[in-house]
Amino acid sequence: MALKMDYVKNICYYNNSNIQGVSEVIEQEQTFPDVYLKIGNMQGAKTIIFDLEVFKDESKENLLFRESKANFRFELDIAMPENHIKQAYNYIKTLPEFTSAVDC
Repeated sequence: MALKMDYVKNICYYNNSNIQGVSEVIEQEQTFPDVYLKIGNMQGAKTIIFDLEVFKDESKENLLFRESKANFRFELDIAMPENHIKQAYNYIKTLPEFTSAVDC
């Protein structure tokens, strides 16, 4: 189980070419087309937290990012027929930045 979508991420980097020798932080939004999203490290019993791994493609050979579990937390609904992994993927799709994600 996984998701696919065009993934948008804010990338921060330092520009050290300033004439006065002072670094400046540059933040830029970048889109990574048609990436493969997979749940990584998952912990919890009732409250589930997990990492989201963002790969270049379905081969899972090129990890682009690992989004921290601090960003992903939901309450497991034991009355639901879906297991905790399926519930986590359904939860991701409810978040505004993941509404375009599709099952794959």
